[in-house]
Amino acid sequence: MIKSLKFLFIILFIVSCNNKKEEKKNEIKDSSFTNNLITCSYYDKIDIVPNFNISGSINSKNKVNLISEVSGKVYSKNKFKVGKQFKKGRTLIKIEANDLKLEIKSIKSEFLSLLIQCLPDIKIDYINSFNLWESYVENFNINRRMKDLPSIESKQLRNYLSGRGVYSIFYRIMSLENKLDKFTIKAPFDCIVTQSFLSTGSNVLPGQNLGQIIDKDNYEMLTSVGISDSELINIDDRAVLNSSDLNKEFSAKIKRKGSHINTLTQSVDVFFDVYDKNIKDGMFVEGVIYGKEIKNVYKIPRKKLINNNLIYHLKDSVINEKEIDIIFFDNDSVVVSGLESSDCLVNNYRSYFYDGMKIN
Repeated sequence: MIKSLKFLFIILFIVSCNNKKEEKKNEIKDSSFTNNLITCSYYDKIDIVPNFNISGSINSKNKVNLISEVSGKVYSKNKFKVGKQFKKGRTLIKIEANDLKLEIKSIKSEFLSLLIQCLPDIKIDYINSFNLWESYVENFNINRRMKDLPSIESKQLRNYLSGRGVYSIFYRIMSLENKLDKFTIKAPFDCIVTQSFLSTGSNVLPGQNLGQIIDKDNYEMLTSVGISDSELINIDDRAVLNSSDLNKEFSAKIKRKGSHINTLTQSVDVFFDVYDKNIKDGMFVEGVIYGKEIKNVYKIPRKKLINNNLIYHLKDSVINEKEIDIIFFDNDSVVVSGLESSDCLVNNYRSYFYDGMKIN
């Protein structure tokens, strides 16, 4: 009885092992069939708005380094300090110019004396112009800026005045007054001081860097995009920027686009006007550019590309190559033209695929 039971167990064990081997063989066959199965997918035609990730620094549109053109001592009431704000036209820096002012007054006195000496001759020989010159002399003020000389129609009068040195002294005074203007530097726009290298009473020399001002209300951002991507964006296209420091978004618009390739980045420079009262000069931001809508294109997985301009599609059990035009890349996808809605793109490429390959 015991021998019979042992024999029965042995038979059952052998049968069980054979069944497992058969199941494993079937699994291998099924797996092989699945791995060799060639499938394809259809893609619909779409309209899409191209967008590209960008990053860059915010900079003031007007950033000016102030360089001295004259020498002298900084005025005792100097207010040119970092962080100080000035309205357009207000004095930024004033350099003492007492010696130059006295020199101008001295030459103006000589000029007035010369004109007074010329008046009798003008009255006799050029009576038609006498009233103009007499009025000019009467209204002459050495404490005010020089006014233009009266107009002269007579060549003889012009030659007479030139011979007496009137024009020479006049233009000398004009030159000195222009030089005097350089002792006072005024704000060309509403600005804020970002750098100052001055202290009250210090002496400055021609060519010395006095500091830096920036426009506090107008900012721009410089970024770069790929050469092919630059063809898809245009002036006035919008962008949405964000800063991790401010934790908010703000809008921007393309104002300028480079027409050359930046040799350092091998890309095209793009400049944005940025609009937000909270942004600061030098702030780093990231964002997205949105171009104009592109119609009747296809968005397919990037891995389907062969040599950057070909895909495999399946038709009548034959694998065929097809040339396409790449419009732009979008992460793991690519937007292309040149396809048809009836094209069934092969899903899983094999290394042995070739154009015209028949499959079962």
